[in-house]
Amino acid sequence: MHGNAFALRAVLDDIRAAVPDLILNLGDTVWGAADPGAAWALQAEFAPPSVRGNTDERVAGLRDGKEDMRTWVRSQVPESLPARLADLPVRLDVAGGEVRAAHGSPRNPWEDLMLTGTPAGRTRPARFAELRERLDGFTADGGGQVCVVGHTDSVCFADNPELHRIASSTPGTRFSPTRIRSD
Repeated sequence: MHGNAFALRAVLDDIRAAVPDLILNLGDTVWGAADPGAAWALQAEFAPPSVRGNTDERVAGLRDGKEDMRTWVRSQVPESLPARLADLPVRLDVAGGEVRAAHGSPRNPWEDLMLTGTPAGRTRPARFAELRERLDGFTADGGGQVCVVGHTDSVCFADNPELHRIASSTPGTRFSPTRIRSD
């Protein structure tokens, strides 16, 4: 929720109305300037299964950089929170192993699961071999069905891996399937 208590209240209202079977927190819990203390209090009260996001690592002191923002966020949240964020898992398997939750990829909260950086500084859809590697052993043969990630703040999904198709979209746009190579 990037520390946005106002948005989190709206999301929690929607969740309560929808009554989903499963709720997951995909990380980036408090990093932001829209009342991170209240955002944490709401998340602690609600307490869904959670994974560690890349900005959670910054708050926890596991990653350097953005020191002024880290100091400010830490001043807004309970003193014990950085250690609690550091203890969150990078990935979490739920629903009998059918669902894997992660922030960036199941290997690393800083890594995009569905996108690959290019030498020119752009991104492209990940190739099937890259996805398979980043899923870190999560396969249909092992009972895996869905991997849910955050991090990119855009909607991406792989559809029918045998056809090596990937669809991605930024918020507010339509999905546009793109064929990817199987390498």
